Amino acid sequence: MKILCQRNPLWAEKKLGASSLSIGDYGCTSSMLAEINNRFGANATPADVAAHKEWYTSAGLILWPKLDLKFAIFEDMGRVYGFNEARVLEALNDPNNKAVGLEVNIPKAGKHWLKGEAVGNNNVIYARDPWDGSIVDVVHKYGKITGSAHFRKR
Repeated sequence: MKILCQRNPLWAEKKLGASSLSIGDYGCTSSMLAEINNRFGANATPADVAAHKEWYTSAGLILWPKLDLKFAIFEDMGRVYGFNEARVLEALNDPNNKAVGLEVNIPKAGKHWLKGEAVGNNNVIYARDPWDGSIVDVVHKYGKITGSAHFRKR
């Protein structure tokens, strides 16, 4: 499996859509989306995702309903209904058919997205952090999960 770090020099300076924001500084969501697509068979990088200008606002935010990943179908945003741990656990326990992005809030920095990876003992949720590519215990590192984005295999 390819591990994607948003700060990889191969794509860190690339822009998010038509915005002035770089993947290296603000590309956590693009990195998470590439990893989700790759989980189901793609060979994508954050730069491949960021090249789709139609998927981004001019401010570099993802237009979720516009996403058209080759191997993954975006279903919905869990945060619309509040964080639903049971639904996230269901997705993580079905890695062949489902994938989930996890949203956290970093004080003074804002929203940050990670790719859900696994469930450990006592329902500890592990995710790949696109900042450095590491696997983290999300709640231990970031305090709490504030939202989710749900995908299924195309």
